[in-house]
Amino acid sequence: MARTVTLGAIRTRIRQRADCVGSLFVTDAELNGLIDSARTELMDLLVKGEIHQFETAVTITTVAGTASYALPTDHYKTLAIDYQVSASPAVYAPLRELTFAERNLTGVVGASSYGASPAGYRLVGANIVLAPVPASAQTLRHTYIPAPTDISLAADATTIEGVAGWEEFIVIQVAINVKNKEEVTHSDLDRDLALIKMRIAEMSTDREPVKSIVDTRSGDYEDYGGYQWRRL
Repeated sequence: MARTVTLGAIRTRIRQRADCVGSLFVTDAELNGLIDSARTELMDLLVKGEIHQFETAVTITTVAGTASYALPTDHYKTLAIDYQVSASPAVYAPLRELTFAERNLTGVVGASSYGASPAGYRLVGANIVLAPVPASAQTLRHTYIPAPTDISLAADATTIEGVAGWEEFIVIQVAINVKNKEEVTHSDLDRDLALIKMRIAEMSTDREPVKSIVDTRSGDYEDYGGYQWRRL
């Protein structure tokens, strides 16, 4: 289980780093707002470095003749959309994210025993647009990162994901904001913030490289679970 810390504990650590323990110069409510802002930035750093995806998944059931499907209301970043080739055993084939230049692509089909199926997608506004248009009811799995929830009004016992002690990024960032409000120099905090950003970046490069599916055969098809899919 990844490391977590409570909102109340984070606030205490910020006051300690900013040398304002017991001071009413910055209220708890103001600190909570600053913590929420710094937390969203930390999540971006962790996601960008693929250190923690904070991912969830939902099922999309297609409708024959319908290409567009609404994104989840809490959608932030799509990681993958997969087509369910088989339910038992569960076998999925990844759809490819299409570029804008490929927006009119309509002739690519999955050559499986399940018939024509989507092979690619684009995110357009608040919708997922599939290509080609589904010919029947089919199952897709959409894996995405939800947008971070607002914790500025949360209870002190609310937990914040620190993964490996990286909640210290939040502590330092907010302590700097407090020092700015006091119009006090904070070169030591600036140094510490740069160091923890560097640590997060270094850890992301040390992680095991993503293993991609490599097709070693010639031809225009890739194999997923025994079914042939034509490449885009």
